[in-house]
Amino acid sequence: MDKMPLGEIGLLKELGERLAQARIGRNLTQEGLAEAAAVSKRTIERLETGQSVQLSNLTRVLIALGLAENIGQLVPASGP
Repeated sequence: MDKMPLGEIGLLKELGERLAQARIGRNLTQEGLAEAAAVSKRTIERLETGQSVQLSNLTRVLIALGLAENIGQLVPASGP
């Protein structure tokens, strides 16, 4: 990934590409991931092409891919 700051569109595209790589690395089809995440195949297609989806659908996909535990890398906890 380029080290340049990403705008909204770039971030969505990068996230989509990474989710597709994670899915493929787990030998899942889009249909298989959709079933595991309890979302539509169209939602997976939209995610992987960098289009907007509901946050709840994104979280379902992250959980289905086993990526939810990485939330601390995305948004570190704050506090004392």
